[in-house]
Amino acid sequence: MWHVASPSDQPCARTWYLNIKMKEVTALRKRPDCNPSGISCVKWIQQLLIGAAVCSAIFFCASLEADTLSSADDAVRLMRAGDLRGAAVLTNRALNLAPGDTLLYNLAASVLMLSGDSRGASAQWRAAQSENPGDSLSLYGLGLAALHQGDRTEALALFRQARLSGDTAVCLLAERYTEGLATQSGAVVGTALPGAMHLAAKAMNGIGRLRTGEVAQGLKDVSEVLNAKFADPYGEPPALLMTFDASKPLGNGAQELPLGNGLARSRAPKSKSVSGPVVLSPNEPSSEVAFVVFKVDGSVVGMVNSRPYRHIWQTALEPNGVHRIEIVMHDAQGTQTAAVQSQVRTWNPSAPRADGVGAERADSVRSALWQALALQPSRHALAFAAAGATADAAERGRYLRLAAAIAPMEGSTRAHLASLRSVPVAAALWRGSTDEKVVALTFDDGPKPGVTEPLLDVLTREGVTATFFVIGRHTTAFPALTHKLAAAGMQIENHTYTHPNMTVLPARSIAQELMKTEASVMDATGRPMKYFRPPGGNLNPEVSRIAAAWGLAACMWTVDAEAYENGSPDRLVEFVVQRASPGAIILLHNGRMTTVEALPKIIRELRRKGYRFVTIDEMAVAKARKSQALAERSANPPRAVR
Repeated sequence: MWHVASPSDQPCARTWYLNIKMKEVTALRKRPDCNPSGISCVKWIQQLLIGAAVCSAIFFCASLEADTLSSADDAVRLMRAGDLRGAAVLTNRALNLAPGDTLLYNLAASVLMLSGDSRGASAQWRAAQSENPGDSLSLYGLGLAALHQGDRTEALALFRQARLSGDTAVCLLAERYTEGLATQSGAVVGTALPGAMHLAAKAMNGIGRLRTGEVAQGLKDVSEVLNAKFADPYGEPPALLMTFDASKPLGNGAQELPLGNGLARSRAPKSKSVSGPVVLSPNEPSSEVAFVVFKVDGSVVGMVNSRPYRHIWQTALEPNGVHRIEIVMHDAQGTQTAAVQSQVRTWNPSAPRADGVGAERADSVRSALWQALALQPSRHALAFAAAGATADAAERGRYLRLAAAIAPMEGSTRAHLASLRSVPVAAALWRGSTDEKVVALTFDDGPKPGVTEPLLDVLTREGVTATFFVIGRHTTAFPALTHKLAAAGMQIENHTYTHPNMTVLPARSIAQELMKTEASVMDATGRPMKYFRPPGGNLNPEVSRIAAAWGLAACMWTVDAEAYENGSPDRLVEFVVQRASPGAIILLHNGRMTTVEALPKIIRELRRKGYRFVTIDEMAVAKARKSQALAERSANPPRAVR
């Protein structure tokens, strides 16, 4: 065993002080009150340095540090990509390897904060402060938690304190935003920040101008931010969001974590932090011990050849963090008789910076955490503010659709968007009127380069208008191809953004799937949507209700030809022509060459049988007129002639 004591509690032993670098004795200094024994210390030290036990301890420490930093690296990467669940798993793994590590406390707190759990994050940041008082990253984090909980005064004080030794640009942004929340406009016009924070400064200036009557310049500033390149142009960045709302100053762009994620639980470190001079000594060494060698992280820092074998370790000369302590005892012949080892965590305000690959990786993780916690403007807040400020009806609709795509359940976005729609939502459409020989060709999925173009060429050449139910992520990736479909007279409707089974999604996700697609198509074509088609035909009353609340009616089908689109073109032609009937909605797909090859013959054969081709909109209008006429006749039956 070994123990750590304060120098004031222990008398100073007579010792040899040896400063060892690698495998050489670089300095040997005798204290004035020391009585050396004349034993060859250098020989014994060389034996210790090549001992298998020493090498094993060094490799153990390196492996532990590498595993911890590897998990932390990967956790930060997932966190910045918005995968907080994956980041939580890796962070827990790292904390289990090195509980009490300041960097890992900061990592756990960051994941919690990005998920909206400011109280859990606060606990982890306070633990970081306990281990490393004055740590700038955890001070900044505590400021974020205070701001999230509505304490602007405390937040501002913590941001300013963190800026003294932390990331200046990140802290300044938080300060300026917090100061702006106290103003009538909710933002400070004329905010100047370092270049890396250009968009955030532009957003704050834009909101401030919109709220103080400088509408033209404010819209210009806000549009510049909204038009900037984002990984998801119809979503929020996975970051802490400036909402410009004093009652709810911070939002979250990343996913929520499930309960029981484990990050908020307390983890007692295996070793408490120590600082300043520390006395190391073995516990009750045997009578045969003649001298004791003390090592820190594999390097000899001292040797004592008289009882009680105590060494004063100056921890302020070591980098802050976990250190491997070894105490090796020898007899008078230089033979090792016993060895003990353990880990000690040190923290000193003026400690030197660690060197090596591990230190560089730790610095990289810390830098990434600063960037992950930098505030970013809420794109929903910007779009909604712009919609309320512009006098242009078309622009207002565009901004509202973007706001709805980003955060459909936030505020009164839906109510404002509903006010722009003049036509009530129809019931689900499965077919048109059976009184007229018309059919509607519909194509799901896409647009898909290499297939959509020849498909459109056939329709254009044959003079047929059809309806395309597009996937939003594809229209976002290929806006020009989407525009080309609309410009050719094709009707563009909604097939969700990522093609999920809508019946298993929560309400917010259902709305977001629909509205992200509508915003994407609106940007590409300038046309709003009226219909959606659920992927796989998975439809239930809840999906229909939510879609209707956003102004969309379900459009299903009468003839489903998908099973034949993977076979021969001739079989596909035969199936469609045989199943077609007056008012039929025919389901095909935009992405399969079999369909492209079969389409000319399908059109010719159906025309030969007397059918016309219409869009879904045309079919629905004709059916509605027919139904209205029947209703009017029923309400006003013709009088009998006497």
